[in-house]
Amino acid sequence: MKQILVVASDRRAGNLIGMHLCEIGMAVSHAANIQAGLQYVREKDVDLIIVGHNLPGVDGEKACRQLRAEKILAPILILTDKVDECESIALLEAGADDCISKPFYVAELLAKVKAIIRRAEMYSICL
Repeated sequence: MKQILVVASDRRAGNLIGMHLCEIGMAVSHAANIQAGLQYVREKDVDLIIVGHNLPGVDGEKACRQLRAEKILAPILILTDKVDECESIALLEAGADDCISKPFYVAELLAKVKAIIRRAEMYSICL
């Protein structure tokens, strides 16, 4: 079973995302801020980190940089309020593997999650 960490300050949104992920066989844990998320991934292996863009005191780009600075190699999917070309590039260069703009279709989110995990598995086989 794949382990997903959802880092979102909006508990209701995080729970809703978690519910949909559980429906496709994922194990889901939650963190309300990037500090709690960092602590979690230092102690446990995760297959994917989903990060809300507007966390308290930190945006998605800074959250990615913090995770990567800690040598966290798990793929990161950013949920953002708006993705224009410049923001998307900044998120990817900060360490995100993909981003999705809110509001989004649940089916699209689940497809991106599956694709990111599939790519990560293929990459780890090649190493």
